[in-house]
Amino acid sequence: MRMNSPLSTKDSQLSLEVNAAGDNSRFAWQLAIFSLLFAFPSLPLLHRYLGLAGVLGYLVFVAVGWFLIRRYLPRVEDWSSRRFGVLCGVLLAGMAVVFAIGYPLENARGVANSSDRDTGLNLAVERLLDGETPYYPPSEKAGPLSLLPGAIALGTPFAVAGNSAYQNLFWVLVFLITLAWWPAGRPVALALTIGMMALSPAAQHEFISGGDMLSNGLYVPVAMLLCLALGSRRPSPVGLLVVASLLLGICLASRPNYGLLLPPFAVAMWRLAGFGRASLSAGIAGAVSLGLCLAFYLPDPPGFTPLPTGNKLAAIDLVYPYASKAVILGTLLLAFLAAGFLLKSREERVAGDLFRWSALVTLFPMLAAVLLFSWIGGGLDLGFIRDRYGLMYLPFALIGFGIPLLRSRDVPD
Repeated sequence: MRMNSPLSTKDSQLSLEVNAAGDNSRFAWQLAIFSLLFAFPSLPLLHRYLGLAGVLGYLVFVAVGWFLIRRYLPRVEDWSSRRFGVLCGVLLAGMAVVFAIGYPLENARGVANSSDRDTGLNLAVERLLDGETPYYPPSEKAGPLSLLPGAIALGTPFAVAGNSAYQNLFWVLVFLITLAWWPAGRPVALALTIGMMALSPAAQHEFISGGDMLSNGLYVPVAMLLCLALGSRRPSPVGLLVVASLLLGICLASRPNYGLLLPPFAVAMWRLAGFGRASLSAGIAGAVSLGLCLAFYLPDPPGFTPLPTGNKLAAIDLVYPYASKAVILGTLLLAFLAAGFLLKSREERVAGDLFRWSALVTLFPMLAAVLLFSWIGGGLDLGFIRDRYGLMYLPFALIGFGIPLLRSRDVPD
């Protein structure tokens, strides 16, 4: 089944439905859904310090913020497009200054009050370069490493350069440039990236603390976009698709939940690039991802810490036996439902639907855990996502839900 490339049309942007002019109710629904998805990763931080009133206030703040961004984006569209390179440089320089000031202050709070993700990744790379397993025993410096080998591989160049925390600067810039190239265009890419860093306390905290969760959430959709673009564009060297697929395989081997995105990705590639290129890309990505994990798991299964530390849902089983397995099974079924949906999705919606479903598949176990823990505790319990796990799906939501919002044709007064 060979479909036309979304890049073969005059408008090379991602084909996503936008609301017709004057359809204010649809725009309101788009804004509400996107605002909820955008706000969810930051809710534990707001709830911890400001309570329920802070959560509700932040939801309103996010909705108003994105409404204003969409309202005034057309006024700066031409200007931001012409000065895209300068604005990228200003954004990168500003983030570098914030990091240079904020990172030492955050680290001074100590491991007990800050994130140990950067320390753990640096230690893992150090051990790997010394010829040891990167999965170190827990210590006072860092807790058990929950990262899969792909995240260690992608963090290695930055750890060698001095600190794995530097990768956040790199991947924010790569995400911005990739969106500007395809599928968003320069103005929308700038708006989404700046909006993410300006309006999301979760993204800000992860950036300042040097954790890898922000980078992790960015490089997976970037790799998917590269595969989709290179696979569907004609002519396009197969070698470039192979390289992008290798990168995707490494990215999928960063955390366990990302492996579930391979079935919907394979179907989307089939629809956009044809069966041959889809088989090549998905096959390479799957083989690399599985091979990386097995290479570190098989020599020392008990010491492969991502397995015990990754099963954070197990606490639910103390109250509801097998609840964690039900959530995992539900996520697996949702991933295959997404693949089935993409088989039937209209051609112009396939790419956008892939990122919408990827956001929902990644979000599902977190949302299920929050609901279950809240039910058990008799009140809102956001503890499960307090470590900013929601950043794993946020970039998918920016692409799948944010781009249609910012490209909608009419905004109510």
